[in-house]
Amino acid sequence: MSMRRVLLALLLLATPAAAHVSGSGSGQPIGGGITGGIGGAGVVGPPGPGCPAPCPIIALDFIHNAAAAAQLTVTRTAANGATDLLPTSPSGAAYRTFADNTPRITPGLGLLVERGVTNVLKNSTAPATQTTGNLSVATWVLWVNGSGSATMGSGTGVGCGTGVATQGSPISFAITTTGTCTVTVSGSLNAFQLETAAFTPATGTSLIITGAAQQARSGEVVTLAVPTLPASGWSWASSGYYLEPVSLNTNQINSELDDGGTTNRSTLGRVSTTGTWFLSNIPGGTTVIPGAALNPQTWSQTAAANSTNSQSVAQDGAAAVTNTAAFTPLGTFNRVLLGSAGNTPGTAGPCFCYIGGVRVWNFALTGAQLATQSASPFGIPP
Repeated sequence: MSMRRVLLALLLLATPAAAHVSGSGSGQPIGGGITGGIGGAGVVGPPGPGCPAPCPIIALDFIHNAAAAAQLTVTRTAANGATDLLPTSPSGAAYRTFADNTPRITPGLGLLVERGVTNVLKNSTAPATQTTGNLSVATWVLWVNGSGSATMGSGTGVGCGTGVATQGSPISFAITTTGTCTVTVSGSLNAFQLETAAFTPATGTSLIITGAAQQARSGEVVTLAVPTLPASGWSWASSGYYLEPVSLNTNQINSELDDGGTTNRSTLGRVSTTGTWFLSNIPGGTTVIPGAALNPQTWSQTAAANSTNSQSVAQDGAAAVTNTAAFTPLGTFNRVLLGSAGNTPGTAGPCFCYIGGVRVWNFALTGAQLATQSASPFGIPP
């Protein structure tokens, strides 16, 4: 009897915030509707008549239909609301604020997922010269939005430096002895942020709005429930537009298929140091690396398939690469985890990216179909 296989396909993307950041009103999405596939706010469950083959059982497009995010479960807290203003956003760009535990959707960009950090600067949307609290021993990043600048200066800490952050040019410095630093503001700034850097090279994250005290934003846990898939096989696809450089000190997870636990997982992400896609399975530890590095601010799409006797990945429309090592999960899968790894959701392998869409199939695609899906324009602005 042939082994039953099930295919899951996800289409994830990320795009640079500088291309478009929308404010509290209606934004201008990039591009038009979906090219092929299922449109609308998204479909979960059996597809309707007329769905083109290969027809997914789940098709969500966060780029063009923000209502698709209603299918997601999000865990995230930020005292004054999370935002979508990034270090790469244009000077004076409007931005959205989002209540706790709600998806951060920017029309034309998709779903923002990133790590949790604390902004230690006070009154971050009305920047003024100040002395920080005690900064821990770590690498720190200072970024600003506006036509002015923020200059680091010495305090009781060692390592504050004298770097100057300006629009689009953040600075980083290493504190080697805990203590304070000064931040001197010149000119007209709309916002500023000082945070620890989880990645090397150092990269800032979205604005955290502060008042009279520093504020934190927790790491996001974003999940999508899927119909239970049998242990015999599955597949999925993801695409990314990463905001960090290629050579990082940590892997970044785009998506993971799991059962809500820590020991039964299949993961797609970007390898630290090389920046290439990888497919990794737990248990088993099998890995497939399909192609070239995922350069920052460059589109890359990947479709992957797993079964008990092979794992295949296709990248950007190229032929699938296959590893014939056996992989048998411990149980069935029923969840997609977006933007982090299942061993510690929200903090392990965090992705700093915009996710554009999700597709799920309940049958196995061929290698040729994987290649096609890895080149699919679903959820991607033209």
